[in-house]
Amino acid sequence: MSIAKLGKAKQEERPVLVIDLEPWIAEPGELRFREPRAADLFVRDDVSRELRIDYAEFPIDLVRQVYVLGKCYVPDGTEGQTYSPIRAFADLARDNRHLFLHIVGEFAQAFPVLDIAAIKDQAKNAPSA
Repeated sequence: MSIAKLGKAKQEERPVLVIDLEPWIAEPGELRFREPRAADLFVRDDVSRELRIDYAEFPIDLVRQVYVLGKCYVPDGTEGQTYSPIRAFADLARDNRHLFLHIVGEFAQAFPVLDIAAIKDQAKNAPSA
């Protein structure tokens, strides 16, 4: 098989994930997330450095989860241009772990990409050409 044939591989498109926040905030509200792209799964060095300083208590795996959530968040247009979804999820992880873990769990179920070992297993078990 040549590498040129990779362009013919089928890609499953997943719909936008919508997480209902009403049980958590006692009013209608939701968060939307798109499926992560490959680049979203790897924290940029400059962002990692900033997050590791500002959230020094976070292990690197938590920094990665916050980064992926922030990159995949679909803004509703009310946040403003200076709003940082990555920092918002980092603050949520620090201040409200139950809601943060709920969001991470929903995201992981919809887009099972945070577990690199599972990704490797999926690749091993993928149909061969």
